[in-house]
Amino acid sequence: MQPLHASPALRWILHGLAACVGLMLVLMAAGQWFLVRPYEQSIQGILAAMDPQERHPPAMVGRALHAEYPARDQLVDVVTTLIWFKLMGPTWHSASRFGWQEEAIHLACHRLPDDQLVALYAAATHQLGLGREARETFSRPLDSLSDDQVLTLVAMGRLPYPPRNAAEIDGRLRLLKDRIASGGSHDLQARVP
Repeated sequence: MQPLHASPALRWILHGLAACVGLMLVLMAAGQWFLVRPYEQSIQGILAAMDPQERHPPAMVGRALHAEYPARDQLVDVVTTLIWFKLMGPTWHSASRFGWQEEAIHLACHRLPDDQLVALYAAATHQLGLGREARETFSRPLDSLSDDQVLTLVAMGRLPYPPRNAAEIDGRLRLLKDRIASGGSHDLQARVP
């Protein structure tokens, strides 16, 4: 029995495919390093600079976000948008959103643990963060709010379409309570070390 030998043309095709796959892997690694890494550093800077109440929000914030955004990808999308706004500052509306920049932020957010996603949401939502929003809305710090008040803050900050009036906020609040009561598909809990 003779061993099978690939024809020169088949070997050339296989080597070409291997080279293409290798090049794609190198480009992906370079993209991760040069495109995603700067945003990861920016995100870590946001986390380090945030209000301690927002860095470790009450557990109800995690439960409310789990109810509001049942799939983890939905929360990652919202946090990506919030971080984009936070990094662009007051000129976010006039800045063009390049697909690769948004995707780089999205990839960086996808790598974050759930407690950091919840913290970033708490720091960036309402353009003020939940801590300042709690003080302005309820005249109390975030960690002293009742569960209903925390749920109200999350309902008020619903993205991409925040409620426009008290009736819509009440409707979002009822929906959040129903979703929390019925459970969900993944466990997002704000963890306090």
